[in-house]
Amino acid sequence: MLLWAPLAHGGAWPYDKGSGQVIATIVTARADTQFDEFGNETPAEFNKVETSLYWEHGLSNKWTIVLQPTLQDVRFDTTAGSEDYLGLGPTEIALRRTLWQNDKTVLSAQGGVIFAGGGENIPDRSLGEGGTDYEARLLLGRSLLFGEKRGFAEIQAGYRARGDDLPDEWRLDASLGFRPVDNIQLMGQVFAIQSEEATFPNRQYQSVKLQTSLVWDRTFGTSYQFGLYQTVAGETIVKETGILLSLWQRY
Repeated sequence: MLLWAPLAHGGAWPYDKGSGQVIATIVTARADTQFDEFGNETPAEFNKVETSLYWEHGLSNKWTIVLQPTLQDVRFDTTAGSEDYLGLGPTEIALRRTLWQNDKTVLSAQGGVIFAGGGENIPDRSLGEGGTDYEARLLLGRSLLFGEKRGFAEIQAGYRARGDDLPDEWRLDASLGFRPVDNIQLMGQVFAIQSEEATFPNRQYQSVKLQTSLVWDRTFGTSYQFGLYQTVAGETIVKETGILLSLWQRY
């Protein structure tokens, strides 16, 4: 395993048995517009502060367990009224299996369950709506060299089966990382969601978010991340602008 692959570990890459990492993240996001069902921008007022704890742990050299609880403070104002919530958000638990790996490339599969919280669970629905969701995804990662500089590329494709008769989702995440120096990594990422067709009162929705971030490896086991993201396209979804701060602790 290449220890410098994505962010020392994570994503498609496996962990050695008994090793892993914990990532504590706080995100603050806002929007004053939203995309309607035709992709046009209309007024809205959305504010969110979300704190998450992301844990990955190697059960063996091929199996990894993933746990991610969240805490949300959300307020959403539209022409239909106002909603706000403070409390537990969605919580995900998943298992990932390495399917194939060589010295540069790794292919993994992951299955997870997402339990709804009382806040933002689903785009285009009221706060608190949603049930238990199930997700399957494939993850493909490759370590890269840009001249003598190290980096990585990863793509994840997933399908999320929604509960409560809500439209299922296709998800596509892509990441590219580059180390200009050994202890600094620059990352660019794309997160895309496309729902299945929906019947009234549900609506079909889609979203494309771009994120850029810098990760500083303070020590071999500790990293700090600062990032910005923006919703750049979508339908029936808010046009978010967000800032994130993360602490990565590997063991």
